[in-house]
Amino acid sequence: MQKPEVIAERMQLAPWMVVVDIGPGKGTYTKAVAKRILPAGKVFAVDISEQVINRLKRKIEKEGITNIIPKIENAYNFTFADESIDRICMICCLSEIPDPVEVLRECRRILKPDGLISLCELFIDPDYPRRKTEKRWAREAGLKLKDEFGSWFAYQLNFSK
Repeated sequence: MQKPEVIAERMQLAPWMVVVDIGPGKGTYTKAVAKRILPAGKVFAVDISEQVINRLKRKIEKEGITNIIPKIENAYNFTFADESIDRICMICCLSEIPDPVEVLRECRRILKPDGLISLCELFIDPDYPRRKTEKRWAREAGLKLKDEFGSWFAYQLNFSK
């Protein structure tokens, strides 16, 4: 329903970028992003769950993908330096985090001045937030809407500083 290649294309990726994928799940979208930033880019696939990270590590090792770095991270306090990340994406996961505004503030901290934060949602997700809710969270975190795609059923919002 949300094609990984389309999501990645809308993120305006380049072959040298550093991307953080928060809540990578099975890695389907992570792999689409990683492919678009070859040969020099890298994707940090971060999650609080060791199980998610270990499963993703096994999958990318089996597939020989070398530019995805699975990593356990706390989304409220990333280990990434200020303004060090080109793109951040969250596919169907922001509403599962207890304080989404605080997470978006932390994403703003690590985002480069010309970077993008891309939020994607799908209606069939049990934690589906309405588009206006994510826009409000982003506004409260000091972000500005740059692009929006999709419909009520599946949407993607790109934000900048």
